[in-house]
Amino acid sequence: MIWTTSRTQEIGLSAISCDPFEQVVGFNKLPEYEQNRDPRDMGHMKSRYLYRSRLAAGYFLVQGDHTNARKWATISVDAAETYFFGEWRDIEPSGNGSDQPPSRDYQDKHRLWVESYDWSMCFIAALQQWDTFDRFAHILRDDVRLNIDQTEAHRAWWLYFCGRVRKRPQQEIAGFRQTVMESKRAKTDQLLLTWVDALFEGSDDELQDAIKKYMQHHRRVESKKPGLGLAIRGSILLHYGEHLGRQFSRPEKSDLYVVEFAD
Repeated sequence: MIWTTSRTQEIGLSAISCDPFEQVVGFNKLPEYEQNRDPRDMGHMKSRYLYRSRLAAGYFLVQGDHTNARKWATISVDAAETYFFGEWRDIEPSGNGSDQPPSRDYQDKHRLWVESYDWSMCFIAALQQWDTFDRFAHILRDDVRLNIDQTEAHRAWWLYFCGRVRKRPQQEIAGFRQTVMESKRAKTDQLLLTWVDALFEGSDDELQDAIKKYMQHHRRVESKKPGLGLAIRGSILLHYGEHLGRQFSRPEKSDLYVVEFAD
């Protein structure tokens, strides 16, 4: 996939709410800066770094600079490793008070996760790091907190998809599927859910139809929303489907919205 000037104009480069130069160059020294920080601050630091590095990767993708896009996506995944698996979760006080005892259990349940997780899983899939993908699919616990601005359908979709990746028994994750299907104003999540079901148990025709319907919806609705207009979860399912060896073709113009890095 090579993005052109027409792609840049379509999504509106002004949608990137940052100064890309500051994000890319200003944060080059962050790892050096982190060496002198209290390990208990690492969660906050990596959260900021995840945000900045994914903006940098997105910026370079739009510019068609796949070398730097891949570089910053890799950096973002490395930051996600520390954010989601790092030892800081064992030593940072739980709750809002510094006098609360450290608790990884508390961090795993209550810490902000959704946006960092969406993008991290997307980059991991695009980079074809499937062992890492499997480890990240095991992160989410059934009672993980609903984040601000996240819908219950979005949360339930992730728990259902990860459950399928982890080969959990259907009866354990059926409730998450039902939540997505019964949610109002959840067309995107419902189309992605149909795609997941077709990916794991549908025929080739059913899978192709699910992909086509989601991509049509994304182009018509989701790509018009503020931001880069990328199909983050759609990109994950495309790459994962190819990884599983499923037979399908990509819909026309879907390359405008899929996160991938040219060789």
